[in-house]
Amino acid sequence: MGYYCTVPQCTSLAGKTKNVKFHRFPRDTTMADKWNVILKRGKPYTKYSKVCSLHFTQSDYNVTNMVDMVIEFS
Repeated sequence: MGYYCTVPQCTSLAGKTKNVKFHRFPRDTTMADKWNVILKRGKPYTKYSKVCSLHFTQSDYNVTNMVDMVIEFS
């Protein structure tokens, strides 16, 4: 069974919606709670809750950390 974006009114579905990636809520509960409030979900998030990339801008992604991770694994 596929998963879907938990943002209200969003219809993105994994495997069906093209060019969309899905992100888990942060492990840091303080940050995850902030996401939940900003997204106006109206219910608690779970370890299965996902947000699709349509709700992020390019500046939301921390490219510096990604480069550091690649260098670290090289």
